[in-house]
Amino acid sequence: MNKFLAALALCPLLHADNIPVLIGSGSNGIYRSDLNRETGELSEARHVGKVGGAGFLALRPDNKVVVSTTGVDGKGGVVSWKVTADGIEKINGANYDGKGLCQVAFDRTNQMVMGADYGGGKLAAWTIAPDGTLGKNSALFAHEVIDKRERPQDQSRVHAAWPGPDNKFAYVPDLGIDRVKIYAMEPAAGKLTPAGEGVCPPGSGPRHMKFSKDGNFAYVLNELTLSVTIYKRDAKTGALNELETVSTLKEGANKEDMSCSEIIVSKNGKYVYTGNRDLKSTDRDSVSLLAVQENGSLKHVQSVPSGVWIARNIALTPENDFILVSGQRSNQVTTIKVDTKTGKMTPTGKSIPVKAAMCVVFP
Repeated sequence: MNKFLAALALCPLLHADNIPVLIGSGSNGIYRSDLNRETGELSEARHVGKVGGAGFLALRPDNKVVVSTTGVDGKGGVVSWKVTADGIEKINGANYDGKGLCQVAFDRTNQMVMGADYGGGKLAAWTIAPDGTLGKNSALFAHEVIDKRERPQDQSRVHAAWPGPDNKFAYVPDLGIDRVKIYAMEPAAGKLTPAGEGVCPPGSGPRHMKFSKDGNFAYVLNELTLSVTIYKRDAKTGALNELETVSTLKEGANKEDMSCSEIIVSKNGKYVYTGNRDLKSTDRDSVSLLAVQENGSLKHVQSVPSGVWIARNIALTPENDFILVSGQRSNQVTTIKVDTKTGKMTPTGKSIPVKAAMCVVFP
């Protein structure tokens, strides 16, 4: 009996190195896989959620609810899902008057979901209950075009909406107008109120953004110039004051026909990673490591091949020991080993096929 109990006690350890992965597909919904943290291998992807246009996933911090982009009743919208032991179960969906979302995010109190409509140039929001039930569309904004240029800067193109570190303000990068729009938040009511803007370098095309660990700095990823603009954030007013812009690639790198997709910050706040995409061929997709300096600036350290074509999304495991890359056009998800002490990356060469892989979260 004692031997049986000892063996039973070891069971969690036998599975501790496998962590669940949910993969959003732009084709036919959401998939589930498991990452082996010893080998970097992913198990075969299983289709667990049928929904169109699940190009971005937002996971509630307690890992119990995930929200995906989709279409609902012929309009753009969101769907919420309950996370189960082996997959997900649909809770409900909600729409808005728009073309469709490219990104979604929870506020930090998990009372509101915000979404970015790239094609329609709109910011949308919904309330969400503790059980994951989405309410009706509670906020909808369209941005004014300031300086119309050639496509894609021919109109407002809202690319993301993120809550600030203190959850008082939402930050909304708009690639089309080179601005990060700022909104005061009232999460319980799902309400947003315009509260200013951060100005981005002309032609940069702000796409996604993250904040430093202390919340004093904002890192805005510029899709069109493969760069990150660093801002000092005013916690009281929410304002962003531009400091400098740094390249995601090493000096002298060829940026022609390339763009950026995603930016993430390590748990310890020391490292920033970006996804870089080769728009014309399969040769130059990569992930870059930028080290955070004492003054809040960033310094390029390393770029490694991502192993995919069109790295739509990159995601760090909760332990920060692997980066998973979603290859939109190569229809696969790859893994990259990360040294948690130095932040440096080593591609594993491991991948699994997922049609139109777009986004990864770790429930």
